[in-house]
Amino acid sequence: MRAEWSEGLKVGVDQMDAQHKTLVDLINSLYDLLEAGKKKEAMDLFRERVKVYLEKHLSDEEKFMESIGYPDLEIHKRAHEKFRKLMLEVCEKLKEEDEREFRSALALLWGWLYSHIQKVDKKYGQFYKIKLGNCHP
Repeated sequence: MRAEWSEGLKVGVDQMDAQHKTLVDLINSLYDLLEAGKKKEAMDLFRERVKVYLEKHLSDEEKFMESIGYPDLEIHKRAHEKFRKLMLEVCEKLKEEDEREFRSALALLWGWLYSHIQKVDKKYGQFYKIKLGNCHP
């Protein structure tokens, strides 16, 4: 199942929105490779790009929230730690080279990411918007 980027996923912070869109595109690249019967290439892409990009994104997001004084930073970091654990589980599925399990793990990954953006990331976007509004008369 391909991931869908939509306006509803925007958090209102250009850098983070661009990174979220890149993550959606990477997830779709994985599905495209699997659909084309290129399991090894999909797993390599996950190991070499997706995993690394996700970690960069989480780190960038945490630095951004820190830079704006986001009050729920520690709660958000804990959510990221749960996500990192999920990523380790996906990596375990790669070692087994079971395509069905890998697809299931990717669906779980996309579901978690989508939910996280909608329910958690949007909060820092709203905080940022309010903070900007208070800085500009």
